[in-house]
Amino acid sequence: FDRISLHQDIALVHQWDLYAHIGQVLGAAMPLFLLFDPAIRRNALDIMAYALETSMAEIGFYALLPLGPRWITRYRPLVYYTDASEYGIDRNEGYNKASFYSGHVASVAASAFFMARVYSDYHPTASKTLLYGGAAIPTLAMCVIRFMTLDHFPSDILVGTLIGAAFGLIVPQTHRIPP
Repeated sequence: FDRISLHQDIALVHQWDLYAHIGQVLGAAMPLFLLFDPAIRRNALDIMAYALETSMAEIGFYALLPLGPRWITRYRPLVYYTDASEYGIDRNEGYNKASFYSGHVASVAASAFFMARVYSDYHPTASKTLLYGGAAIPTLAMCVIRFMTLDHFPSDILVGTLIGAAFGLIVPQTHRIPP
């Protein structure tokens, strides 16, 4: 399943890495789009605090708990490319031991699914299929980007997606006021 990562064009890594940085910034800013909705804007401070809480919880989970890269050493796919130095990639850098799991994907998934959950809570008649399908789009984009940067194996990306989506769905639920 993960071996597909070892058959890519390493010459494109720097280009895809730029996309990853841009996607990370855009992913962090996604919850701001909720403020275009007048119903949500009335509670803007609360919603933005919940968005920040979602992000901080996901980042804390990634950085501190035993499932993240501080505890699990897994080499990134680019380490297995013997010609990496020809493209300005140092295979011996310490961050190359942090493949499991994808934090970029987890953070974008958390933001996207947070947005879907909050919008769904404010608009119960809205199509859940469209909302959550829409949340999957930026998440999948970041999945592809992190795969193409040779930073993660598909299993790293899958776990990051699941963890991020879980935070994006669970944190808003903890603040939901029953009708």
